[in-house]
Amino acid sequence: MDGIPPFKEALVPLRDSLARDGDPTHISWVFREDLQLIGRRQPVIVDGWETFPPRIAIRAPLRESNEQLAHELFERARGLGVEICSLCRFGSTTACYVWGPEDAGAQQAMMMWTDKVKYARRLPFEDAVRVESPVAWALRKLPTVLMRRRGTWLDLIPSRREAEAGRRLAGPVTGAA
Repeated sequence: MDGIPPFKEALVPLRDSLARDGDPTHISWVFREDLQLIGRRQPVIVDGWETFPPRIAIRAPLRESNEQLAHELFERARGLGVEICSLCRFGSTTACYVWGPEDAGAQQAMMMWTDKVKYARRLPFEDAVRVESPVAWALRKLPTVLMRRRGTWLDLIPSRREAEAGRRLAGPVTGAA
């Protein structure tokens, strides 16, 4: 088809990079519905700057279908370019998502390659907050909804519904803090 390798082969460089940095090499695939943002009271240093990026909360357990859906999204995006982004550590795994441009215009705007996978990592790369209780998830949802009214990078992560419908989003989260 093109120079982008199949899904399983594309994960090898990602796992190698994670292993070099001492991060978990087992990957958990996430979609927008699995994530929430939590405000931060203490600053962190990212690229030499003091900043207050929100922490990520992940709903657990993740759906078993996430890996298959990420694989399908990857395959649909192969002709226009694919990005695999490592978001955070999630227990003994690394939470990642797949993104692909919607069309050739988005591909050019995002400088996506059609012959190799683009790998990205969110900074700060830290542990996610694991939320197992449906009640706790619902209570945490309000701050995320209020933050998202202004629009956040979380809005650019593919949703499960869009992935199931065969759609891709217009922009990735490369280097978002």
